[in-house]
Amino acid sequence: MHLTPPATRDGGAGTFQGSQNGAGRNNLKQVLLWLLAAAAVALGIAAFIYGGFDDSPGLQGLGALLVLGTLIWLARRRRRSRAGVGPGGDEP
Repeated sequence: MHLTPPATRDGGAGTFQGSQNGAGRNNLKQVLLWLLAAAAVALGIAAFIYGGFDDSPGLQGLGALLVLGTLIWLARRRRRSRAGVGPGGDEP
């Protein structure tokens, strides 16, 4: 039988810092960001297609910019997360 010490706030053996709750919130944030990015890409593709049907180069351009901007944002975010750089561009 393995007994674990109770969680303490002062960074003791059973600290709150690595609790399941913090990891769950981070996962939820990642999922929401991916869903937002997927929605932006879908909206951009829809705008591009509708702009083609409506003969509207401006709407096609906005749709293309939305898709490209989202893909660039995702690529930069992924590269920064692999390099260990925080969201603000500075070292953590």
